[in-house]
Amino acid sequence: MNASRKPGEWQTYDIVFEAQQFDGEKLVKPAYVTVFHNGVLIQHNVELTGPTSWLQRAPYRAHAEKLPLSLQDHGNPVRFRNIWVRELGKPGRKEFTLATALLDSYLGKYDNLEVTRQGDQLAVSIGGVRFLLFAESAAKFFAKTTDVELEFQSNAEGKVDRVTWSVGEGANVAKKTRETAGASGKP
Repeated sequence: MNASRKPGEWQTYDIVFEAQQFDGEKLVKPAYVTVFHNGVLIQHNVELTGPTSWLQRAPYRAHAEKLPLSLQDHGNPVRFRNIWVRELGKPGRKEFTLATALLDSYLGKYDNLEVTRQGDQLAVSIGGVRFLLFAESAAKFFAKTTDVELEFQSNAEGKVDRVTWSVGEGANVAKKTRETAGASGKP
């Protein structure tokens, strides 16, 4: 099937690229690519034999984990727009379902964030943006849509009084505010 639109119309490509992996100079996993062209699956989990090049099949050579992205046009009049690059992250983490009473002990307002419950899961609002959280352990949580992590901590009396949180790099500590300290109400 030809998934291309007429010449002069915008074409779309959604590409899922799994990078090759090296151990020193040795290739331990080749690269794979899945491509949707104008919403039609045209390549599914295709193994790449090395870097792409013209008129040759170059072998893999060890290199940095991340390199620049190159786009080519073969000398034709081509324009590119709306290019998004998004890292998919490592394979999923283990998730746990925790008791409601434990989840409720984490609820409340902290210095600059608020933790609520949505069904059997926690949610956190940071800077007005809400993230659904997944339990990695009894006290550690993460979001799947953004690199958000929270770890709840208790005081000497065993009551949750602070949370260490991060969005990407760097950690922040937020203390539970007085009016919600020890609160276990529902959102």
